[in-house]
Amino acid sequence: MKNAPPVEHRIVVLQGGLDLVTPSLSLPAGYVTDSQNFECSTDGGYAKVKGYERYDGRPSPSAAVVTTVEVMAFINIPSVNQTLTGATSGATGVIIAIGASFVALTKVVGTFTTTEVVQVGRNGHRHGDSHGVRA
Repeated sequence: MKNAPPVEHRIVVLQGGLDLVTPSLSLPAGYVTDSQNFECSTDGGYAKVKGYERYDGRPSPSAAVVTTVEVMAFINIPSVNQTLTGATSGATGVIIAIGASFVALTKVVGTFTTTEVVQVGRNGHRHGDSHGVRA
């Protein structure tokens, strides 16, 4: 392309804000009419959304209480979303994460006792010497 015009570059500082009223061709440089995964920053300009949480009437995920149960040994490794039940205490919780020596639970009902056997379905697991709220 011998006769192509040279490419011109122009820096546009994105600091105007979200404008849903002004026609697009009338907006000054730096304003947006739509964005996805970005929001107006409190410091000016725009920032990537750090996260969002559903708002549909169900309980907020950030309000969930997470409890970790230390496990001495696994006979069979459980899966996320299975229910862990204490054989002695009858305490239950839904598994949301599994580590080498712990299981993270939510929706816990009751209190697990130390050194009790815990079960997932028919699979037994030894519960460790401590349990508590995960920080």
